[in-house]
Amino acid sequence: MFISMIPYIAGYVILYFSHTWYLVLLAYIPIMFGRITNMTAASILNATIIDDNEERSSIRKPGLFTAITAVLSAPLAGLQLIIFSTIIERYGYQTGGVEQSIRAIQGIRIATAVIPILFCLVGIIPLILLPYNLKKRRSIVYFFQVPSLWRIIF
Repeated sequence: MFISMIPYIAGYVILYFSHTWYLVLLAYIPIMFGRITNMTAASILNATIIDDNEERSSIRKPGLFTAITAVLSAPLAGLQLIIFSTIIERYGYQTGGVEQSIRAIQGIRIATAVIPILFCLVGIIPLILLPYNLKKRRSIVYFFQVPSLWRIIF
């Protein structure tokens, strides 16, 4: 997951310094590549968490973890919108299609590039604290490959 953050952050850096529409378009290539790679890695991580929980409790609960993810995702998306709106408002963004001031453009750059970079960097902290690595993944895979007496009986 950490490797996928490199193009993601690089794309937002390009976006921050972009002054033309084609550079903005170019910036979204690494942003979307990093995002899709991260989403793929997140689904694998989610499956690992579900498998680990099943190994510990002998009960498979994928719905529980999907619900927890949904419950936590909605407020975070709302928080990001509030932060975005607050920043561009504080920097003097004018609605109605008027030409924006230099200060308002700076606010837009901060809200659309710097804040996602900060969210990404803050997101590294819980990932570092997760107890999952290749060794742990192998032990989970081994658990499901070797039939246990518990699964044979039930």
